[in-house]
Amino acid sequence: MACALAGPSAALWAAALAAFFLGALVQAAIACVLYFSPRSLRPALGLTLAIAASAAPFALRPSLPADLPPVVWFVLASVGMNAFFKSLQAAHGLFPCGAAPLARFVGCFLAVPQERWAKGKQLRCSASELAAHLRNFAGHMLAMSLVLSLVLSVPDLFPFGGASPLARLGGNMAHLWSLYLFLVLLADTGRLLTMLQGVSPEEAFLSPLLSSRSFKEAWGERWNLLVHSYLKSIVYKPLRRRGASATAATLASFVASGLLHEYMFALHNARAYSFGPVSLFFILMGMIMLGEQQLAPRVVPASLARLWAKLPTPIVATTLAALSCIPFERLYMRSWRESGMLPSMGQLVPLVRCEL
Repeated sequence: MACALAGPSAALWAAALAAFFLGALVQAAIACVLYFSPRSLRPALGLTLAIAASAAPFALRPSLPADLPPVVWFVLASVGMNAFFKSLQAAHGLFPCGAAPLARFVGCFLAVPQERWAKGKQLRCSASELAAHLRNFAGHMLAMSLVLSLVLSVPDLFPFGGASPLARLGGNMAHLWSLYLFLVLLADTGRLLTMLQGVSPEEAFLSPLLSSRSFKEAWGERWNLLVHSYLKSIVYKPLRRRGASATAATLASFVASGLLHEYMFALHNARAYSFGPVSLFFILMGMIMLGEQQLAPRVVPASLARLWAKLPTPIVATTLAALSCIPFERLYMRSWRESGMLPSMGQLVPLVRCEL
């Protein structure tokens, strides 16, 4: 076996950051338009700008290089998604910073994840918080490097067909961790940009794959809190105010999450994307989460519930992840693998590439 160390691609990082900052300029312009528009026009104007901003990556596709890396498309998709939700939030006064002054309003629009606010004031980032984040950033990059070094050095790490269930599960879990660490690394980058301005940002992920004791905790309290906050403010809370039950509003949020991911996948996983599977994945996750809350207490024996409660949290969280991976892997993860996203992700971090 021959192994070699490959460094991260400076060109890919530059292209991804360029896409991010270009998107930031567009979003700043949208924020200014909404800020200076009459309040009575903001809802309609916000919806119009939200649709236009989210459609922009598709409109730009013909003029962009055909070999643009999937990671850059992921950034463009994320910009479109954030612009869509931020436009709606700004139009309906859902920012924690209020409406004035302009710099504060634009800052709220651009911050991904959102800045921390308390009693109308920004929470400042301390030196110790920045140092801790830099340590976490380095740790996440190292973990992503290790996982992707394994994944990309073993072509058949995702065996299907006649492969044993254990081998298949191992591949699926490695895939899940690689995607999670990729999302965390990008969120870390966004948080770092906010911290360098002296402002404390909200968390994006709270160790969902090691610290969740239920599907509700994983999806509602730990996984991708940025998207969770968007869906809660734009889908869940409005439906509840209009009299929808918590169950109906929750399912609607998962349906909206599925459609959001259809949008994302159609851009960054375009080579292997087909409409439907990812929406089905999130609808099933919503139904499983609701079943866990409403049915499990009635049907699970008390002795088994007590045993589950005594298990160490990392074992519980890993079991939940495995239960998601085994039956539903093809609905969510397959297009990531077949679109070439994994090798593109690998160019963001140092890798040890081994060949037999």
